Parts: sequence; structure tokens; C-alpha cells
Amino acid sequence: MRVALFVTCVNDALYPRTGIAVVRLLERLGVTVDFPAAQSCCGQPQYNTGYRREAEPLVRRTAEAFAGYAYVVTPSGSCAAMIRAHYPRIGHAAEAEGRGPALAALAEDLVPRVYELTEFLVDVLGVTDVGAYFPHTVTYHPSRVAETGTMVVFESEGNGRMCLTLPETLISVVGIEKVVPAFRDLEIFLQTLPRSSTAERMNPYTTMWTGTTDADGPSVFHLVLLDNGRTDTLADEVGRQALRCIRCSACLNVCPVYERAGGHAYGSVYPGPIGAILSPQLRGTASEIDATLPYASTLCGACYEVCPVAIDIPEVLVHLRERVAQGGPVTREGVRVSIRPADGHTAQRAAMRAARLLLDHPGALRAGERLLARARRLRPRRLPGPGRAWTDSRELPELPERSFRDWWAAREREARP
Repeated sequence: MRVALFVTCVNDALYPRTGIAVVRLLERLGVTVDFPAAQSCCGQPQYNTGYRREAEPLVRRTAEAFAGYAYVVTPSGSCAAMIRAHYPRIGHAAEAEGRGPALAALAEDLVPRVYELTEFLVDVLGVTDVGAYFPHTVTYHPSRVAETGTMVVFESEGNGRMCLTLPETLISVVGIEKVVPAFRDLEIFLQTLPRSSTAERMNPYTTMWTGTTDADGPSVFHLVLLDNGRTDTLADEVGRQALRCIRCSACLNVCPVYERAGGHAYGSVYPGPIGAILSPQLRGTASEIDATLPYASTLCGACYEVCPVAIDIPEVLVHLRERVAQGGPVTREGVRVSIRPADGHTAQRAAMRAARLLLDHPGALRAGERLLARARRLRPRRLPGPGRAWTDSRELPELPERSFRDWWAAREREARP
């Protein structure tokens, strides 16, 4: 069996030992490994920071570099996920905007042939034991009814019932996305919300009321249906899925950013991952806090895995990052308008374009890797400027003596008769 190795740009330049170990493991299992020299970067740095157009040449380069191979194996789960989840989307968007002819077809042809290393070992080779071991312990820390006019409140303390029965006039404010068509549609929420929120089989206090009753509770009831940006959000084909949120807080419970930053850091009544995608859509991205919320995530995907209504929060985060970094058409108060990129991204935009040019030319990338290797003894302990904060709690990786590309080239020379 012959496979193509997608070593990834990070492993190539900084961690060549990873690529070398993969080659030796596959060869020990009887697999012939090829390393297409035209490969570079999958485009994650550009795409994940909102620069989709800058990622398009790298998508094409990757797809063309691995054309003709039945199996493309990579040791990086994130690069495999980038190709599978985002390459077709990038290709179709490029073609729709008049760029990148046939890019979508190239991307879709590559997707089913890409395997993360362990996936390839188990699913293709049928190997479950390669002699590796890990001598440590790991732990995992895991509306209104339109048909009848009934209002519903879910809570865990019971104070809501007191607040509903004491006042003479009751005014309820309901987001328009919280209206369900019929009483039977409420059943799924009664089951899903407590189980996803607090792992309870049922909600402790579920209060329902329909209008008013003489001599019992409020005598006057007013209902305010709140839009406040929700219709504009609905017009966004990618962002509209945020309106499915049932406010269960499951995404908050697993988010590493929310765990460390806390709710007040989000500057909104909607904290955590769902707040990072909902607030910028309801309020726009003009303010500094709303423009930075889509970046309050590591894109680890834990929020998507636990979401009971399958909101692809990482997808919306990247979508909003593109809006912040590049601007473009949005709907505001029912009108389609075009917004400018947010302030403060000029340097980042220039860096992403420079990186695209470098990564789209493997010869230049190889020259840069050799230059880094020669200057490895000059590696600073801390970065200057904006990078200083990053190195306050991290060490820069040590630079290897040679890149994976150079190791592969030397290996090929030694193998020649």
C-alpha cells in the first residue's frame, strides 16, 4: 500500500521528529510512504483568523499536491478536520465570488482520501496496537406556545412563581425565536433543557400560564415580542443557527476560555461560546467588545460536541471573524448593507497575506526553514511587542537542526544506488 504523507507546516519546520516517527511507523507496518514536495500549509492560520480568501491558494496547492493518491495521511487532527470540514466550503465560496475555478471539485475530491494517522491505522490497516504506551492517568470532565398563548418559565429555585403571582400587572418579554408552534413542540425542550444544563431528568420548577384569571394572580398581562437584531441574524445563512440556542449553558461548562475568563468578560447577558456568536450578531461588530468576542475561543470544538441543538459554534466563530477582519455584506435593521473591516487588523491582515505568499511557494518556505535552523542559537526567550504577552506564560519551541523536508531529501539521496 502506498500513501502520501501530509506532514503539515508546523511539523515540517518546528517538529520534524513527529514526521520522521510517522514515516518509520508506517514503513514498519509495510506501508510505502511518499512525501509530495509541493505540499505546504493547509490554510488554517488564515481561515481560522477570518482571512478566507488568503487561504484559497493554499487549498488549491494542497489539493493539487495530493492528486492521484488513494490515501493521504497526516499526524495532525486539526489539519485533517480543516480539509474535511472547510475545504469544500472555501471552494464553493471562491467560485461563487468569481475566483478559483474548479476549486470546489478539487477540494471535494481530496476530502474522502484524507485520514488522521490513528484513524488510518485503525480503520484502514486494522492496527490497534503499535507498541506505544502512555504511563499517566487522564480524566475527562465532561418559550411561548403560539397555539394557546401559553407562557413558560424554566427555573431551578421557584422564585419565578412568586414574581408571576404577586404583581397586579405582569409584563413578559420574549425573544421571537423562543416561540414554538404548538404545545406538543414544547415536549422536546422540557426533556432537553434540564438534561443538558444540570444533568437532571426533569426541571425542578416549570411554570406555565395562559392569560389572566379573575381573583388569582395578575389582572393585567402584556406580552412584548422582542426582535432586537434577531431577524437580521436570521438573514445570515451561517449565523442563524445561533437562534436555536435553548440557554442550557452546556457550552459554558466545557469551554476552556469561559472557565478562565468568567462571564463578565463577555460584556453581554450571553456569556461563553454562545455569547461569542450571538452578541456580535444581535448588536453588530462596531464596538470593540463585539469585534473581539469571535476571537474568544480556541476553536477546540468542545462546545459543538455537547450542544443539544447542534449549533456549530466553531463554524459561526470563523464566519464572524471573517466579517470582523474583512468586512462585507450584512443585514442591519432589515436592510442589506456592506460594512468595513474592524479597526486594528491592518498588521494582522498584512501578516496573513505575507504568510500566504510564503506558504504558497515551497521553495521560499524551505529557504526560510534553513535560515531558521542556522539562527537557532539566537532564539529569543521572549517575543517583543504584541507577542510579549504570549510568551509571558509560554516558551518558544526550540528550533530543530533541520526541517522534515531536508531530512526527507537526505533520506532519498542515501537510498539512491
